[in-house]
Amino acid sequence: MLPSKRMNGPERRNPHASLVLVGAVALAAGCALSHSGRDRQDGAPPVDRQIQADTHVEQDVFVPRIDGGDTGPIDNTDAADRLVAVDGGADDVADVVTGPDVVTMTDVTATPDIVTGVDVITATDVVTATDVVTAVDVVVTTYATNPAHSTQTPWIGPSSPGPQSAIACGAAEVVTGILSNANNIMNAFGLHCATLQRDGSLTGDRIVARSGGSSGTDYNDACPAGEMVVRAAVRSGGLLDAFGGICARIDPWLDGGSIDASLPMRGGTGGTATALACPADSALHGLDYDVWTSGGNDRVWRVRLKCIQILRTP
Repeated sequence: MLPSKRMNGPERRNPHASLVLVGAVALAAGCALSHSGRDRQDGAPPVDRQIQADTHVEQDVFVPRIDGGDTGPIDNTDAADRLVAVDGGADDVADVVTGPDVVTMTDVTATPDIVTGVDVITATDVVTATDVVTAVDVVVTTYATNPAHSTQTPWIGPSSPGPQSAIACGAAEVVTGILSNANNIMNAFGLHCATLQRDGSLTGDRIVARSGGSSGTDYNDACPAGEMVVRAAVRSGGLLDAFGGICARIDPWLDGGSIDASLPMRGGTGGTATALACPADSALHGLDYDVWTSGGNDRVWRVRLKCIQILRTP
């Protein structure tokens, strides 16, 4: 570039002054673009901005003023600042390009950890609630006596001319033991009674007093807890010689007539042994027997069992 010529007087008015001004501005802009690195070819090394600044503004450029006044040279420092400012802006943009660091937002894909929420599927353990369904399978069995359905066994022993005696438990009760008075002949009977509960248990122990003679010994025989009298072993001849109850638990008896304990035989050893039994769905509820005087004492001549049905549902 040729240095501008300083002009004085009338020569200061230059018809091409505006062109010179435009040229100076274009020069500064060209330098700025050169420093910005925008026109570099791929692979070309960057140009040192200070050298270019010095190169492009190493000579003074005089630009005439339009109003005819003198103008000074374009300040090299101003040009360099402008170049650095332009270049600096470009660098700032380049810094923003480091925005790929923002790509680390792909770390958000770590949200698959949220998939560990499938652990909640362990709530399938709640499926153990199907155990509750077994509650449907639980069959609650209930028990009750049925007074409307009672039976009697055949009589055992000779008939007597005397009155008939009858003793029995309550409508919801069954016999759980035998009271008696005997020597070598049976003289009197009494009862132990218990209430049959809905769950099949036997509760309470109500005594039905002996009725008959009293010349012998009083006996008090009871079944083991939870058992009831369902049968009797009897001996008879001219009179009722001996009697003893036989006990059973409710379910084994109802399921198939299984017995458990036998109460002692009270009385003598005469006569013939006979067994009396309630039906398989029933238990002993009372006794019918005849009492008549013999040898100056009241004696039992004959006896039969009175049985009551037990309802088990289902």
